[in-house]
Amino acid sequence: MNHLAHALLADPQPPQRLGNLFGDAVRGPLSRVDLPAGVLEGVRRHRQIDAMTDRHPASIRLRERFPRALRRYAGIVLDVAFDHYLIRRWPLFCDVDRESFTLEVYDVMHQNPALLPEPVRLAAPRMIARDFLNRCETMDGVMSVLASIDARLSQGFDVAAAGRTLEVHDGALEYGFTEVFSDLQRP
Repeated sequence: MNHLAHALLADPQPPQRLGNLFGDAVRGPLSRVDLPAGVLEGVRRHRQIDAMTDRHPASIRLRERFPRALRRYAGIVLDVAFDHYLIRRWPLFCDVDRESFTLEVYDVMHQNPALLPEPVRLAAPRMIARDFLNRCETMDGVMSVLASIDARLSQGFDVAAAGRTLEVHDGALEYGFTEVFSDLQRP
């Protein structure tokens, strides 16, 4: 799952929500991380969501739709695409309209900078200004996020081929996302 999904699946308390939202920015064992307990709880939830998503039978089936050369990165591509499908199906998963939800999350970020992991704290104003939670609303946004991820990897992947795979399998990927996310929302 990517940012928007993690924000929605998080406990709504600010420390837990921010920990879940930015769990990828926290590296290594949590026993060695100096963050408030609620943030660490959110990071644990983030890691649990990622593990459950990776192990979910629908996710496994979806990764098999990617060409062999892209399978190593299929999980990353799916995480980003899942935010796109979440946006498409938002009313199915959340009673609050998406704009109100994202504005609330941005407000929590703005009001609680001390709860943000260090690299996120510095980037937060720019992230909010660029409306990062809604970047995956369009397929162009998905491709932009994938290109940004690719640029940070030491060994990149074929972003255009990933986009073609998303396009060809759009219906199946959206259906699989719905399976996975429905299961993640269950208590």
